[in-house]
Amino acid sequence: MLEKPTGTKGQTWRVGLADGRIVPLAIDNAAAQRKLTIHDVVLTRVADGGGKAAARADLRVRPVVQGSVVVLENKTGRVLAMTGGFSYPLSQLNRATQAVRQPGSAIKPLSYLAALGKGLQPNTLISDDPITLPPVGGRRGRDRDYWSPKNYDGGSRGILTLRHALENSRNLATVHLLDGGIETKPEASLNRLCDLAVEAQIYRECVRYYPFVLGAEPVRPIDLAAFYASIANEGLRPAPHVVESIERNGVVVYRHDAKSSVTVKSVDRAAFYQLKTMLQGVLARGTARAISGLSPYVAGKTGTSDEEIKEFRPPALR
Repeated sequence: MLEKPTGTKGQTWRVGLADGRIVPLAIDNAAAQRKLTIHDVVLTRVADGGGKAAARADLRVRPVVQGSVVVLENKTGRVLAMTGGFSYPLSQLNRATQAVRQPGSAIKPLSYLAALGKGLQPNTLISDDPITLPPVGGRRGRDRDYWSPKNYDGGSRGILTLRHALENSRNLATVHLLDGGIETKPEASLNRLCDLAVEAQIYRECVRYYPFVLGAEPVRPIDLAAFYASIANEGLRPAPHVVESIERNGVVVYRHDAKSSVTVKSVDRAAFYQLKTMLQGVLARGTARAISGLSPYVAGKTGTSDEEIKEFRPPALR
């Protein structure tokens, strides 16, 4: 920081850049203006003026929280865009491909897919009442070893259709699918979900514990995006990739194999199609209704992870 306004009309903050230029600094944040003083070192983004306009700098704040984004072409698995963090010099970890985090409710479509594959329909009725599941393995345990999940709002809504339960991300209804909706017994249903998750390549290994169905088992964002692409493709899971081909001296030495996509065979295409229409309802009427205008074209699922922060997960485009 080289200059700060003194109150005279037309004066503004000015900063000196590494290349020797001195440019005005735009600061809209009143709190930041009160804290800044001469000789402070700040991060800026410089916008070079076009034509006669002078260059100007915008104040940047280094984020405390890192994030990631991965955008796939559903049919091919091509990575169209990917961000693994805020700054590569600060952190070389690609959070889209190298890190895992709990997906929260974004994993729920897996349970509904398994239920649809067993013959349930979007209008099948299911309970949203409280449920308690015994410890895995049939062993006797203490009271705290039994699992009694709760809904986000702490209440229940009685009897719902599968479609309404998924659109509104009801935890209890999802857990009720384990008790007769997927397989006869909860532990058998959990085993089926884990097998399906591995087949769909969401996980390489699936740890069998009940909170998994509500998103407690961490997943790579790129693998979750590929699962959503398989929903869009009605069962065909593409292989995410960033390199199409490599040439050396005019000769192709590598080309991505389009046959690397795999089909999720244990669930038929009809179930995938039904799930896709249900995920459109998440936008039309459910937890993502703030963007309901996109519902004729986009399907997706919201997810809540650490400290009840809502996130919109990778959509499955029609």
